Amino acid sequence: MTGASRLKALERRAALVKDRLVAPRSAAPVEASGFFDPDWYRATYPDLAQLPDLLLHYLRQGYREGRNPGPLFDGARYLRENPDVEQAGVNPVAHFLRAPASEGRVAWNIVPPAPTGRQNLTLELGPGTTPAGTVAVMVHAFYPDTFDSICRALRSIEFPFSLLVSVPDASGRDAALATIGHHRLPATSDVRICPNRGRNFGPLVSEFAADIARHDFVLHLHTKRSLYTGAEQTAWRDELVQALVGSRAVVSAAMELFASRPDVGLLYPTTTDHLAYWAHHWLGNAGHAAGLFSRLGVDTYPTHGYFPYPVGGMFWARVDAVRPLLEAGLTFDDFPAEAGQNDGTLAHAIERYVEFDAATGGFQLDWSTLNLEQYLRFSVDGLHQAIERADLVSFDIFDTVITRLSARPDSVMRSVGTRLLRDFPEATGYFERRKQAELAAREAKDWAGDVSLTEIYRQFALDGGWSSEAVEAARALEIGSELATSLPRTVVAKAVAMAAESGKRVIAMSDTYLEREHIEQLLELAGVGDCFDEIYLSSECGFRKDRGDMWGYLRSRELTPSDRWLHVGDNEHADIQAATDLGIATYHCMNPATLMELRGLSAAVAVDDARWGTDLLLGPTVARIANDPFPENGHFSPVDIPSPAEFGYAVFGPVVLAFLAWLANHAQMESIDHLYFLSREGHLLRSMWERIRASGAPELPPSTYLLTSRRSSMATAQAVRFDVDELLEGSGFEGSVGQLLQSRLGLHLAVGAPYRDRLVRLPEDEVVVRAILEDLRDGITAHGTAERAAVTAYLERSGLTSGVSAGIVDIGYSATIQKHLQTVLGRGLTGFYMGTIAKAAQVEAQGGAAYGSFIENHPAWTTPTPFLLHSLILEAFLTAPHGQTERTEVVDGEVSHSFRPDHRSDDELEILDQLHAGAASYCEDLLEAYGRTILDVPIDADRALDLVIAFATGSIRSQRVASALVVDDDFCGVSRRGAQVTSVAAGD
Repeated sequence: MTGASRLKALERRAALVKDRLVAPRSAAPVEASGFFDPDWYRATYPDLAQLPDLLLHYLRQGYREGRNPGPLFDGARYLRENPDVEQAGVNPVAHFLRAPASEGRVAWNIVPPAPTGRQNLTLELGPGTTPAGTVAVMVHAFYPDTFDSICRALRSIEFPFSLLVSVPDASGRDAALATIGHHRLPATSDVRICPNRGRNFGPLVSEFAADIARHDFVLHLHTKRSLYTGAEQTAWRDELVQALVGSRAVVSAAMELFASRPDVGLLYPTTTDHLAYWAHHWLGNAGHAAGLFSRLGVDTYPTHGYFPYPVGGMFWARVDAVRPLLEAGLTFDDFPAEAGQNDGTLAHAIERYVEFDAATGGFQLDWSTLNLEQYLRFSVDGLHQAIERADLVSFDIFDTVITRLSARPDSVMRSVGTRLLRDFPEATGYFERRKQAELAAREAKDWAGDVSLTEIYRQFALDGGWSSEAVEAARALEIGSELATSLPRTVVAKAVAMAAESGKRVIAMSDTYLEREHIEQLLELAGVGDCFDEIYLSSECGFRKDRGDMWGYLRSRELTPSDRWLHVGDNEHADIQAATDLGIATYHCMNPATLMELRGLSAAVAVDDARWGTDLLLGPTVARIANDPFPENGHFSPVDIPSPAEFGYAVFGPVVLAFLAWLANHAQMESIDHLYFLSREGHLLRSMWERIRASGAPELPPSTYLLTSRRSSMATAQAVRFDVDELLEGSGFEGSVGQLLQSRLGLHLAVGAPYRDRLVRLPEDEVVVRAILEDLRDGITAHGTAERAAVTAYLERSGLTSGVSAGIVDIGYSATIQKHLQTVLGRGLTGFYMGTIAKAAQVEAQGGAAYGSFIENHPAWTTPTPFLLHSLILEAFLTAPHGQTERTEVVDGEVSHSFRPDHRSDDELEILDQLHAGAASYCEDLLEAYGRTILDVPIDADRALDLVIAFATGSIRSQRVASALVVDDDFCGVSRRGAQVTSVAAGD
């Protein structure tokens, strides 16, 4: 530094000291309170970023400009709630700090906006920080030299507390006691030497558990220095400590939170930016979870994916919330000896709620960002750029380059057992036997290395009860299923090709029992068969990524420096954490099932083992929506599907197939000779039914698309039995009597006819309308009689009058058309519907029956279910590309039908056609992958319905689809009800 530069620096320092000397007398108490946050002030008001003393700015003029001091003090609200302070022109923070307690002044934190469906809490902060109970502070001081900074922070606690400190040895104990004495904390202290087992959690739940249990609240801190990567870091630790106990304001907020919200058990800081988002994954800890939670009596906990927890292990807790952990009887022997583990120990499992975001001041109730904004910065371009910087690029295979038409691979394996039984009835229990054979193969190798499919089936053959033909068929089916259900993750497959074309050394690696010939076939089907210079498989080399030894093996073989190596994979533990620990650059392509959960579509992957077939049913949806690992537009949700064909495939296809699978497996189907899919909602259903029959299910009854409607069937039924109640039933009507008869019977009253223009409203005018209809009885029955002959001829040619055991298929709900057809035919029919309400039981009086898939015999529309709430969307989707059947006639011996005008536009009909094509393509993909087996697996149809609900509620969006889904029905006197069908989905 030159003499002139040194002089200028001294002048700036002197000016700053002078400013502070003449600063307002409130500077010291405001700074000490912690309500002023310089980092927040600078970030919130970037125009002030270059000022040397931000506190001075706030005290002198900032508050006059309406600026807030920090996230824990809403100055504008304080002045608004205390007009006397505003009128006096007094600094709000300074006033609050010196106001007598008798005045009852309170302050509020600034509540930042929260994402849709999330909540940030508002806290009322009083002038004191007295807790609503006793407080224990437990500090694991494994590094005594950093204990001083924690004690300095603990001076923000102004009330008495118990300080419990664990240290590694006697010298650490002496140092800790000296540090505590130096800081003169308002605490009784207890410093104990503890073994280095379980790190900071060992002393918490073992040594000090009983002591903590005698308190109401506990603050847990430690002197930890390293990240998951093992790198030395202190900034992240200091961030956590400051967010929990870094100022009197923070401590006051914590105490107020627990006092005002008895339902909150845990308060912890949001995850520091120094940690990767995948720290919120189980990583290598999942194996410890089951045993620990069992000891705690907890049977519901996250088993996969991302979840919030205090990463870093520092938190405030209500002791009652963690009491099961304190009383679990854990000892230091329950923790492994310290060996530098970054992960995969019981201590890390325990780590696993308001989350405090110190940067924004948000007290996030039951939600967390999980640092996932880091992942959202990933992109296709970013992947390509990372490849360009590397000399060696390795790709994980499954769920990275290749995915499956199933959310879980085990479900594909289970389907093999279902298919096998058709040819080998004695081959029962395939899935369990196959798993046991794999365990036996591993045991035969003393659990070393890995096993191949050949070794697994060698053990399988040793387990008696199956013929050798059945065992060989099972092996062939397993391999065939892998090939039939696999497809590329297009973005990653293109990146593989790009890397190969650019001259990089490209290798593939996988923990798998599949053998080289199978993997080569899969990669060939994915279009990248000739892109790899080498393929490393655990089934061949005996090393595994998830165990960690594969990485050492590859380093010895590839001889590429870590800083010139890029690995691309989906598994947070085996691919990302393991490679990162070795200094290898990584690019994460999130697992499809995990991505679905983060995109708000967990219903598509949250499948229980009892109904594992749901994995197969929703697999194509997962493969489409989560094929691209990088969500567009930088957000996980809502999911945008602009293409109607893609939308029909991913959203509507599963609902249709779930219903048809229910239909195929219904107990009454054994007695049905022929199915009649009613127009118009039966149009697509019938075509997909016939495709299922052609896929290997010819035993299912053939079908006919029956052109009928409420209007035409009711008119004909009135000729057989005049029934005013049938004419009046429905969800209401508003219009003229002429319009009522036209919409419900197709009867046109002549101009000037009695009652034609009389305006009525149902059900309000029911008594009057009933009298009018009785008066018009002869005309109504004559109209029905004129159509009856043609309708009867049409039904006869369709086979319905021949005594065939017939099934009626429609969307639902009251089985009204079935009832009218039974009246015309004089016999009962069996109805199969997506849903029925109690009124559908009316068909039983004539010997019929009505069954529902999503709901059956539901009390009424007045107590809606998800299916009923969103049934109009299904109606709009299923409707045929033609108007309603208006009339059936016989002309020159031929039956013909006339249809009401279709009010839908050409664009709406085109979109509908694309939706239907997409749903049909979905059906084709499932049938090609599994054949008729898809009918034989246990599924949860409600999970398919959840996709439609996601559309209705905005989790899945498509502006084109939403604007085109209309219900064209004037039965209630309204020519078009479609405008309201998908208003939420359209974003209205």
